[in-house]
Amino acid sequence: MFRENSKLELLKVAKTRFAPHYILLKRLTLCREALSTTTALNSWRDWAKQGDEHTRTIAQLVVDTIRDDDFWDEVENILKKRNTDRNSLPVIVASMYGTKRMVHYLYSKTPSELLDLGNGLDGVSLLNNLITAELCGVAG
Repeated sequence: MFRENSKLELLKVAKTRFAPHYILLKRLTLCREALSTTTALNSWRDWAKQGDEHTRTIAQLVVDTIRDDDFWDEVENILKKRNTDRNSLPVIVASMYGTKRMVHYLYSKTPSELLDLGNGLDGVSLLNNLITAELCGVAG
């Protein structure tokens, strides 16, 4: 049902050194409209009704969560938070590990003002990590 309403797939993220939850939450935000459409379909309601009590309970929880603006606000807040272990943005943590594809992805999703040199050392840290890991050109 979901695939009929979305060009994107929900991801099952492989466990890595960092960021699997970040990637999953980001993908959820990109699929929000398709998730909402899917759970509004008669076929979704029919599927939920045909299930056992546990399935019906989970289906209702999914619907309630997708409709909950506070949930989506919290997801956005989480995506903006820093890695608590290092007090770093996810893109900076990725750059410390030298993972080029992840750095590129996270850089594209990090608000540019968070990396502005006038707003602290995050931009300097990112640049330093990219040079050290020989990943110059990733951010551009």
